[in-house]
Amino acid sequence: MMLPKYMATVLGIDLKSLKKSQARGINKTKVTIWEGTIPVAFCGLTFDVHVSFTNNNKTPLLLGKQDIFDRFNILFDNDHQEIIISSRKSG
Repeated sequence: MMLPKYMATVLGIDLKSLKKSQARGINKTKVTIWEGTIPVAFCGLTFDVHVSFTNNNKTPLLLGKQDIFDRFNILFDNDHQEIIISSRKSG
């Protein structure tokens, strides 16, 4: 999961308590990130997910494969304007 920097404040997380590193964005430029975990309630379950906060407040909120898509199948049914979420058998 990737979140903009301001979300750390919203979630009450001090970035100084997280591991600071660098990652490459979609456009291949390096960005400073702070890495950690946060608890998430999703589909009736609560579990920790890995999160990276970027140094840019305009970064879109992105779900990553790790921790969410590894546990759930998510079907975007545009014909019916529905999102269908189900647990994975191997997740």
